[in-house]
Amino acid sequence: MSDANSDHSSSGSGGTWLTRAVLVHFGALIIFTSWAFGGQVPWARQIIAWWGAAGILLFIGLSWRRPYRTDGKLHPSLRLLWPLWLYDALVITSCFNPSFREVVEAGESSLIMSNPNPWLPSAARPLLAAKELWQFN
Repeated sequence: MSDANSDHSSSGSGGTWLTRAVLVHFGALIIFTSWAFGGQVPWARQIIAWWGAAGILLFIGLSWRRPYRTDGKLHPSLRLLWPLWLYDALVITSCFNPSFREVVEAGESSLIMSNPNPWLPSAARPLLAAKELWQFN
């Protein structure tokens, strides 16, 4: 019985500061996001995107420490996120293959078809696609 408790406490103490950092980060993100979007401040999206990007580093840190569960399987956060990572890869690939170019004429912008690689995914406005991927994913 004491061996089981010592194993549990030793495995839990290795990731406590990082786990607490994730919880504080997520709590602050939720509180700040609800306040900033509720106040309709124009700079809110930029701050939230940077704060969320810091969360990616915390996720990588936790995943690096414990990639496997005790039964030998990959952690669910790594096993279940492959569709999201596939989507991210498609969007990033499409950013390098623009299908349109933006031209400003007489004060109005219009999109003119360019010559993208047909076998790659493409984006009409690559900078907007990258910005939205960064902010909302």
